[in-house]
Parts: sequence; structure tokens; C-alpha cells
Amino acid sequence: PAIGPMVQTILPGVLSIAWFVSPHGFGHAARASAMMDEVFRQRPDAVFEVLTTVPEWFFAASLEAPFHYTSCPCDVGLVQRSALEEDLGATLELLEEADLLAKSTIDALADRVLASGCRAVVADIAPQGLAVARAAGLPAVLVENFTWDWIYRAYGDRWPAINRWADAFEEEFAQCDLRIQAEPW
Repeated sequence: PAIGPMVQTILPGVLSIAWFVSPHGFGHAARASAMMDEVFRQRPDAVFEVLTTVPEWFFAASLEAPFHYTSCPCDVGLVQRSALEEDLGATLELLEEADLLAKSTIDALADRVLASGCRAVVADIAPQGLAVARAAGLPAVLVENFTWDWIYRAYGDRWPAINRWADAFEEEFAQCDLRIQAEPW
């Protein structure tokens, strides 16, 4: 689909877009890269501020579009021991330690995004990006084929502490200005 005209309609004259990418596997980064390149093909004036802990080399090897990289722990996701075995205890510890939605963190990132000239924020399931967009007063786009609140709720009976995070993330996901729900491959 024509992503560029959609972006042009929402943000005429956009030059810079912040893109928060979940580091949970490289699938989100691959999708984000493909979307950024498509926007760039249709809007050659676009520049991207990529915020994630996915290694910078991944984007350097994947993107044709110009980008600036900031290492940013924007999403915890689900800690896994293997491809088929999750670790909810470690997930909860990391969520508490990272405190992705802490006001001081969100405000600092909002300042950074605004200082970079960003006119919108896209979050590939990283709830922090949506909170940053709101704090910065910028349009927020959520790209997802699932969200963490939906995943976490499946564990809520066995791990009730995760429900607090499911609630907080659900609130962030619900406040986006545009939601692009991708079909999983």
C-alpha cells in the first residue's frame, strides 16, 4: 500500500519521524526497516530517528533511508529461555527494572525527539514510543500484529503481577492516533 501518501495526509511536509522498535527478535526491526524504506521511496525528504536496542548494524544493513540511531531500551517484550520457552519471572524483573513508562524517562525522550525535529512517532509494539509521542504532543502511530497487553494477559492467572503491566501498556496502545495492524507471516 501507499504509505507515503498516508503519511503526507497526516503530516504534510514531514521531514523527521521517530521510530521506536521492539528488540524482541529481529522481526519487528525487519518490518520497521521495510516500512521506513517504503515511506522514504514515496517521500525522499523523510529522515528517521531509530530508537531501540536492536543493534545499529541491523539498520545500517537493512535501510536505504537515512537514519540516526539511538540505543534506547524502549521495550522489554517477553524474556525467553529458548524459542519456545518463556521466563515470566525474568520478564517481570526486567519490566520493574526498566520502568519503561517512568515520567522522567518519557520526558527526556520527548525532549530528544522534539530536539531532533521529529513531527511524528511510530512504535512497532514498543509502548514507550506512544507515551513519548503523547508527552511531546506529536501524532502516534502503532504498528503491530500483536500487543504486549494481549500477550501478558494470557499469563495473568499464573503471574498476577504482570497484569499491572498489561493494564499500563493497554492504555498506551489505546491512545495511538493511527493503528496499523499487520498480518503475521
